[in-house]
Amino acid sequence: ICLAIECLDDGNILTGTTHGISITNRKNKSTLNYNENNGLKIGSMREGCIFKINDTTYLIGGTEGLALYETSKTNFTLRNKPIRLERISTNDQTPYIYNKEDQIIFKPEQRNFSFYLAAHDYENVIKKIYEYKLEGFDSDWRRFDIADPIRFMNMEHGKYRLAVRRRIPGEAGSVREDISLDIILKPAWYEAAITQILGVIIILAI
Repeated sequence: ICLAIECLDDGNILTGTTHGISITNRKNKSTLNYNENNGLKIGSMREGCIFKINDTTYLIGGTEGLALYETSKTNFTLRNKPIRLERISTNDQTPYIYNKEDQIIFKPEQRNFSFYLAAHDYENVIKKIYEYKLEGFDSDWRRFDIADPIRFMNMEHGKYRLAVRRRIPGEAGSVREDISLDIILKPAWYEAAITQILGVIIILAI
């Protein structure tokens, strides 16, 4: 429940709720949430109980007492909560047993695979861009929605590297690469045989 809305001197908007306060940056439409779990001394704000002490400090009244909010401590940057690989599936959604290793080895019949990711950062609700690149297949970074899996279909055997990163639009230096995963797709027996035959032909030709 929204109990108070205040336009702060730095241009941001403070919203008081029954679950703490939220600070919204009007320029990049990002929001930071503060509550008793991450530093705010009160769990719920009382309706209309906000008092400006000076240009950077506000006194907030809550059901458990008073708390100070200092605008200088608000940091609209990426926090150290990386993207995580939740699970992998192959072909007909068959789960791939992933033991947090840095290398994934797919069998020859596993030519279709999907990566399910998650970004658990509920305190720092900043608009981010998520991108991935499969080195050995993609030449450029591709944007994706963190709620949707990254899918690859009918892949050729070989070695790849999956990289996933996040960044804040318009902010230089905000790029964070959170996932770097080596992928090996083994060849079928006939593909391996063809490769060996071609190798022998090349050697004889020399």
